[in-house]
Amino acid sequence: MKENFTLNKYSLTLIVVILFSAIFIVGNNYSGMMQKKISKNDNVIGNPINEQLNKSFDIDSQNTLKRLKKDYPNSFGGLFIDENSILTLCIVKGEKTLNIQELESAGFHIKYVEYPIKHLYSIIDNLTPKMERLKITSLELDEKNNRVNIYFKNLSSKKIANVKKYVESNAVNFKESLGEITY
Repeated sequence: MKENFTLNKYSLTLIVVILFSAIFIVGNNYSGMMQKKISKNDNVIGNPINEQLNKSFDIDSQNTLKRLKKDYPNSFGGLFIDENSILTLCIVKGEKTLNIQELESAGFHIKYVEYPIKHLYSIIDNLTPKMERLKITSLELDEKNNRVNIYFKNLSSKKIANVKKYVESNAVNFKESLGEITY
Protein backbone atom coordinates (compact mmCIF):
# COMPACT_ATOMS: atom_id res chain seq x y z
CA MET A 1 0.00 0.00 0.00
CA LYS A 2 2.83 2.38 0.80
CA GLU A 3 4.32 1.83 -2.67
CA ASN A 4 1.08 3.03 -4.28
CA PHE A 5 1.10 6.14 -2.10
CA THR A 6 4.68 6.89 -3.15
CA LEU A 7 3.81 6.47 -6.81
CA ASN A 8 0.79 8.72 -6.35
CA LYS A 9 2.96 11.33 -4.65
CA TYR A 10 5.37 11.35 -7.60
CA SER A 11 2.53 11.31 -10.10
CA LEU A 12 0.86 14.20 -8.30
CA THR A 13 4.12 16.15 -8.35
CA LEU A 14 4.45 15.57 -12.09
CA ILE A 15 0.84 16.62 -12.69
CA VAL A 16 1.35 19.81 -10.64
CA VAL A 17 4.48 20.69 -12.64
CA ILE A 18 2.67 20.11 -15.93
CA LEU A 19 -0.35 22.12 -14.74
CA PHE A 20 1.75 25.11 -13.67
CA SER A 21 3.66 24.95 -16.97
CA ALA A 22 0.37 24.99 -18.89
CA ILE A 23 -0.93 27.91 -16.80
CA PHE A 24 2.30 29.81 -17.46
CA ILE A 25 2.10 29.19 -21.22
CA VAL A 26 -1.60 30.08 -21.44
CA GLY A 27 -1.06 33.17 -19.31
CA ASN A 28 1.85 34.24 -21.45
CA ASN A 29 -0.19 33.75 -24.64
CA TYR A 30 -3.16 35.62 -23.10
CA SER A 31 -0.88 38.47 -22.13
CA GLY A 32 0.46 38.67 -25.68
CA MET A 33 -3.05 38.57 -27.17
CA MET A 34 -4.20 41.34 -24.83
CA GLN A 35 -1.21 43.45 -25.81
CA LYS A 36 -2.10 43.10 -29.51
CA LYS A 37 -5.78 43.96 -28.88
CA ILE A 38 -4.88 47.01 -26.84
CA SER A 39 -2.34 48.34 -29.30
CA LYS A 40 -4.94 48.09 -32.12
CA ASN A 41 -7.54 50.03 -30.13
CA ASP A 42 -6.84 53.78 -30.30
CA ASN A 43 -9.42 54.53 -27.60
CA VAL A 44 -7.51 52.60 -24.92
CA ILE A 45 -4.63 54.55 -23.39
CA GLY A 46 -3.55 51.84 -20.97
CA ASN A 47 -4.82 48.72 -19.32
CA PRO A 48 -3.64 48.12 -15.74
CA ILE A 49 -4.67 44.45 -15.84
CA ASN A 50 -2.62 43.88 -18.99
CA GLU A 51 0.37 45.71 -17.50
CA GLN A 52 0.12 43.62 -14.33
CA LEU A 53 -0.07 40.41 -16.38
CA ASN A 54 3.00 41.45 -18.37
CA LYS A 55 4.94 42.19 -15.18
CA SER A 56 3.96 38.87 -13.61
CA PHE A 57 5.41 36.96 -16.58
CA ASP A 58 8.58 39.05 -16.80
CA ILE A 59 10.45 36.60 -14.59
CA ASP A 60 13.10 35.97 -17.19
CA SER A 61 11.44 32.71 -18.19
CA GLN A 62 13.99 31.93 -20.92
CA ASN A 63 16.91 32.04 -18.47
CA THR A 64 14.93 30.05 -15.90
CA LEU A 65 14.24 27.34 -18.48
CA LYS A 66 17.90 27.28 -19.56
CA ARG A 67 19.00 26.96 -15.94
CA LEU A 68 16.56 24.09 -15.34
CA LYS A 69 17.84 22.27 -18.43
CA LYS A 70 21.43 22.57 -17.20
CA ASP A 71 20.48 21.26 -13.76
CA TYR A 72 19.28 17.88 -15.03
CA PRO A 73 21.78 15.21 -13.93
CA ASN A 74 23.65 13.45 -16.75
CA SER A 75 22.00 10.19 -15.69
CA PHE A 76 18.46 11.53 -16.34
CA GLY A 77 17.02 10.58 -19.73
CA GLY A 78 13.48 11.79 -19.16
CA LEU A 79 10.23 10.42 -17.81
CA PHE A 80 6.81 9.55 -19.08
CA ILE A 81 3.64 7.73 -18.08
CA ASP A 82 3.38 4.47 -20.00
CA GLU A 83 0.30 2.77 -21.46
CA ASN A 84 -0.36 1.10 -18.07
CA SER A 85 -0.34 4.48 -16.28
CA ILE A 86 2.99 3.73 -14.62
CA LEU A 87 5.49 6.53 -14.22
CA THR A 88 8.58 5.48 -16.15
CA LEU A 89 11.93 7.02 -15.28
CA CYS A 90 14.51 6.98 -18.07
CA ILE A 91 18.06 6.40 -16.85
CA VAL A 92 21.09 6.69 -19.14
CA LYS A 93 22.76 3.32 -19.75
CA GLY A 94 25.82 2.71 -17.62
CA GLU A 95 24.62 4.89 -14.73
CA LYS A 96 26.19 3.61 -11.53
CA THR A 97 25.53 6.35 -8.96
CA LEU A 98 21.77 5.82 -8.58
CA ASN A 99 20.19 3.16 -6.42
CA ILE A 100 17.92 1.63 -9.07
CA GLN A 101 16.35 -0.83 -6.65
CA GLU A 102 15.30 2.02 -4.39
CA LEU A 103 13.69 3.84 -7.33
CA GLU A 104 11.85 0.69 -8.40
CA SER A 105 10.62 0.06 -4.87
CA ALA A 106 9.28 3.63 -4.84
CA GLY A 107 6.96 2.67 -7.70
CA PHE A 108 8.99 3.84 -10.70
CA HIS A 109 9.40 1.68 -13.75
CA ILE A 110 12.98 2.08 -15.00
CA LYS A 111 13.85 2.27 -18.69
CA TYR A 112 17.48 2.48 -19.79
CA VAL A 113 18.16 4.94 -22.58
CA GLU A 114 21.07 6.12 -24.66
CA TYR A 115 21.00 9.91 -24.26
CA PRO A 116 20.66 12.29 -21.31
CA ILE A 117 17.74 14.66 -21.66
CA LYS A 118 20.22 17.55 -21.57
CA HIS A 119 21.65 16.29 -24.85
CA LEU A 120 18.21 16.10 -26.46
CA TYR A 121 17.35 19.62 -25.29
CA SER A 122 20.66 20.87 -26.72
CA ILE A 123 19.64 19.49 -30.14
CA ILE A 124 16.32 21.35 -29.95
CA ASP A 125 18.05 24.53 -28.77
CA ASN A 126 20.55 24.23 -31.62
CA LEU A 127 17.94 23.66 -34.33
CA THR A 128 15.22 26.09 -33.20
CA PRO A 129 16.83 29.24 -34.67
CA LYS A 130 17.60 27.33 -37.91
CA MET A 131 14.10 25.91 -38.45
CA GLU A 132 13.07 28.25 -41.27
CA ARG A 133 16.37 27.93 -43.13
CA LEU A 134 16.38 24.11 -42.83
CA LYS A 135 12.65 23.89 -43.75
CA ILE A 136 11.80 22.17 -40.42
CA THR A 137 8.08 22.42 -39.60
CA SER A 138 8.38 21.31 -35.96
CA LEU A 139 10.61 19.75 -33.32
CA GLU A 140 9.41 17.30 -30.68
CA LEU A 141 11.12 15.90 -27.60
CA ASP A 142 10.16 12.22 -27.50
CA GLU A 143 11.12 11.10 -24.00
CA LYS A 144 9.50 7.69 -24.43
CA ASN A 145 11.85 6.84 -27.31
CA ASN A 146 14.73 9.06 -26.11
CA ARG A 147 14.92 10.99 -29.37
CA VAL A 148 14.16 14.34 -30.94
CA ASN A 149 11.62 14.08 -33.74
CA ILE A 150 12.22 16.49 -36.60
CA TYR A 151 9.25 17.08 -38.88
CA PHE A 152 9.33 18.30 -42.49
CA LYS A 153 6.72 18.99 -45.10
CA ASN A 154 7.82 16.90 -48.10
CA LEU A 155 10.59 14.99 -46.34
CA SER A 156 13.63 14.47 -48.60
CA SER A 157 17.17 13.14 -48.34
CA LYS A 158 18.49 16.65 -49.08
CA LYS A 159 16.61 18.10 -46.08
CA ILE A 160 17.87 15.29 -43.85
CA ALA A 161 21.45 15.82 -45.05
CA ASN A 162 21.23 19.55 -44.26
CA VAL A 163 20.07 18.86 -40.69
CA LYS A 164 22.73 16.18 -40.14
CA LYS A 165 25.35 18.92 -40.53
CA TYR A 166 24.13 20.34 -37.20
CA VAL A 167 23.14 17.32 -35.09
CA GLU A 168 24.16 13.82 -34.13
CA SER A 169 21.87 11.86 -36.41
CA ASN A 170 21.45 8.87 -34.07
CA ALA A 171 19.63 11.02 -31.51
CA VAL A 172 16.98 12.21 -33.98
CA ASN A 173 14.16 10.78 -36.06
CA PHE A 174 13.09 12.43 -39.31
CA LYS A 175 9.36 12.43 -39.98
CA GLU A 176 6.86 13.76 -42.46
CA SER A 177 4.58 16.49 -41.08
CA LEU A 178 0.93 16.82 -41.93
CA GLY A 179 1.18 20.52 -42.63
CA GLU A 180 3.62 23.35 -42.54
CA ILE A 181 4.16 26.46 -40.50
CA THR A 182 4.29 29.76 -42.32
CA TYR A 183 7.01 32.10 -41.08
